[in-house]
Amino acid sequence: MPETKDNPLYYFIKLIESDTLKTQRDKALNDFKDYVGGYFKSIDYDKGIIEYWQFDNFNSIDDKKMDLGTYSFKESFPKIIDKESKLAKKKIDDIVLEINKNGNNANQFLITQLKHLNILAEKSKFVYPKLKFIESALESIISYLVDRYSLRESYKKRSSDFPTKFSFFDIKPSIKSVLVESLYDSSVDLEIIDDEIVSEETFINVLTGNPTASDEAIIFKCNNELAAHFINCIQPLFNNLSVAQIDKSKSFINKNMKVLNQADLDNANKRLRKKTSPKLERITYHITRMLDS
Repeated sequence: MPETKDNPLYYFIKLIESDTLKTQRDKALNDFKDYVGGYFKSIDYDKGIIEYWQFDNFNSIDDKKMDLGTYSFKESFPKIIDKESKLAKKKIDDIVLEINKNGNNANQFLITQLKHLNILAEKSKFVYPKLKFIESALESIISYLVDRYSLRESYKKRSSDFPTKFSFFDIKPSIKSVLVESLYDSSVDLEIIDDEIVSEETFINVLTGNPTASDEAIIFKCNNELAAHFINCIQPLFNNLSVAQIDKSKSFINKNMKVLNQADLDNANKRLRKKTSPKLERITYHITRMLDS
C-alpha cells in the first residue's frame, strides 16, 4: 500500500504498518501540554498521562479555585481513531466525486480501498490486539463504503478460498487469502521482492496455486540468505514448503535471475546459522507477528 499523504487511508497505514502508537501518544501529550500552557504540572510518557491545574468555579474572579485535572491518552485515543475514520470516509468520498466528475467509473478505486481496509483490519488484530476499537473503526469504513456505493455484489470479503484449487506447496486450509495478501505487502516493504517486478497476483499464484503449470515465479530482490530466511519464516503457512519442493517448482528466482535449487537454499541456510543482522531480525519480527495473529 502506498504510504503517501494523498492516500485516504494514510493515517491507518502508518499506525498499523509502522506501529506508530508510541509516536502518536507522545505527540498527543506534547500537544496537550502546549494547550494547557502555564497550568501544566507533570507528564508521564510511559503511562500516557498529563496532570494540569484547572478552574472548577467561574462565578467570579475571586471564587476561582484550582483543582488538579488529568489528561489520559488511553481515554482520548478512541476519539482520535473515530475522528480519523470519519476523515478517511470524507477523503474517499472526495476522490470518488473527482473521479465521477472526470467521467470515469470509481468502482475499481472503491474495491481497492475495501481490499486495503480489509488487510489493515486483519493486521490490526495482531499489531494492537487489545485495541479492538481500531479494527472496529476500519470495519465501519468498510460498511460505510459498501452501503453508500452499493458494493455488496462487487465486493466479497476474502475467506478460506485457497483449498478450492490445487496447491503445489499444500497451503493449509485454515489460511485466509487476506493473510497472503498482507504477506505480499510486507515482503515489498521489507524489500524482499520488488512490486514492479512481482505482482500481487503472481506472488499469490506461486504460493497458493500450481506454479509448475505456468511460467509464473517469485523473483527476489534480496540476497539468497534473506530469501531463504523469508521462506523459513512463512513455512508454518504450508504443509510442504520444503527446499526440495521449491527445487521441483522452479518458481523461486534469486536477484541474479538464477532459479533457486535445493543446494542454493541449503547453502544459504548453513550461512544463516552463523549469521545475524538487523535485516534478518526485522523480517523475523514482522512475519512472526503476522502469523501469530
